[in-house]
Amino acid sequence: MKKIVLLTVTIVFLGTFLLAESPEIAYINSDRILENSKDGQRIQTIIKTLEEEWNNQITEKEQILQEKYDEYQNQPVMVDENFKKEKEKEIIALEEEYVQLKREIAQKAKKKQDELLFPILQKLGIASEKIALEKGYSAIFDLNMSGLVYIDQKLDVTDLVVEEMNKIEEIKEKIPQE
Repeated sequence: MKKIVLLTVTIVFLGTFLLAESPEIAYINSDRILENSKDGQRIQTIIKTLEEEWNNQITEKEQILQEKYDEYQNQPVMVDENFKKEKEKEIIALEEEYVQLKREIAQKAKKKQDELLFPILQKLGIASEKIALEKGYSAIFDLNMSGLVYIDQKLDVTDLVVEEMNKIEEIKEKIPQE
């Protein structure tokens, strides 16, 4: 449903420009921008480091759970029933901790990604607007979110936007931080 609405809005928006006198439109590829811009590369490094840390936490919890389960499976047949029930409760508690850890890490990952992407998206908007004004574009679409099924590659201004974002980053780096 969301894609249909997005596609409809895109078609109406694009149709409006096509009815005007030869509008200039362009597009960017936000995935390529994240891969090629200094900001995007920095974020990828941060996220990769965090993912490794989080995966290690999950693996550690999995190993503990597996060890407890193996211990439970390898108990002698003649074990006291109360002891057996305590081990079962322990395993269930560890399983719940494991599931909770995975949920918390997924939430942390989403929050961190949003936190890291917000400044880049702001910069992307500024850089795209500057390119549009300099080149006389009426619209710049994001190829990854537009719903367009075909667009001429001559309209791609991704590299210009990456250059502009990197210029913004260089200026920012020259400004003394408080």
